[in-house]
Amino acid sequence: GAKEECIDNIWGLGLTVCRPLDEKTSGIGLNINAGLDYFKRFSQDWGLRASLGFSAMEHRGRSNDYYSLYAALGPRYLWASGEASLQPTFHKRWYRGKSYRDEYGLRVNSRETWNRVILDAEASYTMISYADTFLHSILRGPTWEARLQPRYILNERTFVQAAVAFLRENTRDDAYTNDNWIYSLGTYRALPHGFSLFLEGSLTKSKYHAPQWFVTKDNRLDETTRKDRILGLTVVLSTNRLEKYNLTPTLRYSHTRRTSNIWSREYEQNRLDLLLNLRI
Repeated sequence: GAKEECIDNIWGLGLTVCRPLDEKTSGIGLNINAGLDYFKRFSQDWGLRASLGFSAMEHRGRSNDYYSLYAALGPRYLWASGEASLQPTFHKRWYRGKSYRDEYGLRVNSRETWNRVILDAEASYTMISYADTFLHSILRGPTWEARLQPRYILNERTFVQAAVAFLRENTRDDAYTNDNWIYSLGTYRALPHGFSLFLEGSLTKSKYHAPQWFVTKDNRLDETTRKDRILGLTVVLSTNRLEKYNLTPTLRYSHTRRTSNIWSREYEQNRLDLLLNLRI
């Protein structure tokens, strides 16, 4: 995004005014992700599914350092054309070297296959608590999410997929409670010479439940309800021709642009990732 210049406690009201500066910021970081998904079958149809994930992102100066630990365990049921699983979940996040928030929840996943169509559906409920006392007093609360994603297999080299999701974040302060509708459309193509390409566009519409005081572009105070719109584009290019020691190089570009009726919440970001995927 862009840098901001902020003045705290203006007019004796305990408010913070921020204005964007023309100078943009950039940086290089290291991102490490590890995931484990294990299935223990007890019978032809039933088993126990365990999931464990860890993510770490390091930047110089720790301004954007982020760590995440995810764990889930629960039953999984399989049938001829699909499966379903139910898992209690735990998710802990650290930000800038400090504990940020803990999430305890329950997630349901299912998949059904009809010839060339694969339909994935999931729903979750999560209770969130924050390490910071002030944030916890206004942002704690439950989150509900539901997602539906059909995928159509065109041929052995190509598929297209679409998704629609709804996310509600409930907070103690209604001004921060928000509803989000997320839409996405993507396609995958296996290219000649071992290359593959994935392209996806997304749209997110967010609306908050209650008004709060914001600083307008002309540096005046106004009470309004926040509304955001996020456009996203992701391009992923990978190849197995350069694969060595089970490491597959992948290049990923993502563009994100958020517009809002609150000017200080707008931003634009371009990100380029070089990924080395290790298969064990």
